[in-house]
Amino acid sequence: MPGFAPSQNVSSTPAIAAFGAPCGLAQSRINRSCTASGFGVTLPGVPAIAETLPGYEASIFNGIVAPAGTPRPVLEKLNAEVNKILASPEVRETWGKQGAQPMGMSIDAFDKFLRADIAKWAKVVKVAGAKAD
Repeated sequence: MPGFAPSQNVSSTPAIAAFGAPCGLAQSRINRSCTASGFGVTLPGVPAIAETLPGYEASIFNGIVAPAGTPRPVLEKLNAEVNKILASPEVRETWGKQGAQPMGMSIDAFDKFLRADIAKWAKVVKVAGAKAD
C-alpha cells in the first residue's frame, strides 16, 4: 500500500468561527488546536471529544497512493516533491485558512498511518454491526 503525504481535510472550523464566537459542542480532532502551522482558524474554546473520551479521534485526511508494484525510487521522488509542496508557506497558510493542516510524511510513516486508520474504523464497523447494503 504505497502512499504518502496525508493532510487533515477542510473542516467546518472557518464557518463556525465566522459567527464571531465558537458555537460548537466539541471537536473530533485529538486536541483543540487544529493547526500546528500557526496559520488558520482554531477553536480553543471548543473542547475536543478526547477530553471526555480519551483516545477519541475522528479526523478526515487526504493522502496520495500509488498502484502496488510502483518502483520505490518513483515513490520516493513523488513523496519528496509532495512533501516539499506541503511544507511551503503558501500551502500551509491557504489550507490553514480552510481549517486544514498539511501533514507530510515519509512513505513508510504514511503506510503505518493508513493501516492504523483502516484497523480503527474496521473495529468501529464490527462493533456497530454495520452491514453494506
